[in-house]
Parts: sequence; C-alpha cells; structure tokens
Amino acid sequence: MKFELDVYWAKKGNVDPVAYLKAYQSRFRLVHLKDMAIDGSTTEIGNGTMDFDEIIAATIAAGVRHFFVEQDYSSDPMRSIANSISNLGRYR
Repeated sequence: MKFELDVYWAKKGNVDPVAYLKAYQSRFRLVHLKDMAIDGSTTEIGNGTMDFDEIIAATIAAGVRHFFVEQDYSSDPMRSIANSISNLGRYR
C-alpha cells in the first residue's frame, strides 16, 4: 500500500517529515509540498521554516514520483505559486 504525505501537516502535527519519509521509504509515491510560516500558517516554499534541502533529499531517496505544490491560503495565488516554483529550483 502506498501513501501520500503532506509535509506541512506532518510538521503541524509534530511529526518530522524527513524522519517519517526515511522510516517508511517504500510507502510514499506522492508528496504535498508546502512551507510553514513562523506563525504556523502556510507560506510559499522557501519562505518559511521548513528545511526543503532535507525534505527533497528524503523524498528522492524514498522514491517519490509525484509532487504537489500548494498553499492553503494566499491573497495572490498566482504570485504565490510562481514564488514556490521559483524557490523549488534551489533544491536539488
């Protein structure tokens, strides 16, 4: 059985998404990528508190095949997704 992990909600629930991906490597094929602002809300990837260098490395090692970039709320969704996509370019 394969699962989908939302890294933001894992972190919000006090679960380290990197440790979880490493512990259950063969279980994840889909991952939702979103970042957590200092106040706990969602923000553009790369603008928050989550370590996407480690998250991306763990997803690749786990064999994740599909990523969904999202943000639960934004006053300007098109700007937010453009920023997240641009910021993802730094993580390899």
